[in-house]
Amino acid sequence: MAINNLEQQRLLYAMRATSKDGRARKELSNKERSSNYDSMVKKVPAYVQKNGFVYTMAFLNEKDHEVFYDIWKWHCSTDLNTRKLAEKEKGEFLKYLLELEDASMLRALTLETLAIMKCFKRFVKDED
Repeated sequence: MAINNLEQQRLLYAMRATSKDGRARKELSNKERSSNYDSMVKKVPAYVQKNGFVYTMAFLNEKDHEVFYDIWKWHCSTDLNTRKLAEKEKGEFLKYLLELEDASMLRALTLETLAIMKCFKRFVKDED
């Protein structure tokens, strides 16, 4: 039942984050969605598998702040994180990942990112 609940939480978060409705989007961010948000959401799992989680997050921090923000916000809201992760600001998140010594925590963050991006892909507009 817990897995079902976590999957439902992921889907609800992804639906709100990708919503075109202004109210739902403003719950998560005050910024407008970037023009390539949908295509970047589809590419993130491949980037994570090819380049690794930390390098992908560094790339997203420079290339698409909105996707980076949505991933960071999800990790801050899950039970997976430690107290240290929830206390980090958006700008400190990359520094925290680079200084992370616990490989199991990094693997867990990577797997959780892949799972949330799978949910995001269900809600973004398919332009292909």
